[in-house]
Amino acid sequence: MMNSETDGVYDMEAALAAFGDEGVVREALETYLKEAEGMLSQMRQALLDNNLTEQKRIVHWLRGGLSYLHAPRVRRACLKLDQQVDIDGPAKQEAFDELEREMRELESYVGSVTG
Repeated sequence: MMNSETDGVYDMEAALAAFGDEGVVREALETYLKEAEGMLSQMRQALLDNNLTEQKRIVHWLRGGLSYLHAPRVRRACLKLDQQVDIDGPAKQEAFDELEREMRELESYVGSVTG
C-alpha cells in the first residue's frame, strides 16, 4: 500500500482524491515514468546540443504530466528547470540533474510499492 507521507516523494491522499482508485494511481505513475524516461534522455541531448526549442518542449511535457501526479519533489525540480531553461549557464544543468535525481527517487518509491 502506498503511503501519503514519504518525505514529499508522493502524496497518495491527493492522488486518491483526484483518481479515486489506487490501481489507477499506480497505472498513471508507471505510465508517466516510462514516458518520462525517454523525455529525460531527449532533454540530455537537447542540453548537449543547446537546442532551446527542444528543451522548452520537453519541460512543457514533463510539467504537464506532473500536474496530475501529486509528486511534489519532482514537480518542484521540474519547475526549477522550467525557470532556468531560457538561461544559459550551469544552473540549467544543475536543475536538470536535480530533476533526474528526483525522478529516480519517485521511480524507486513506485517500485517499492508495486513490488
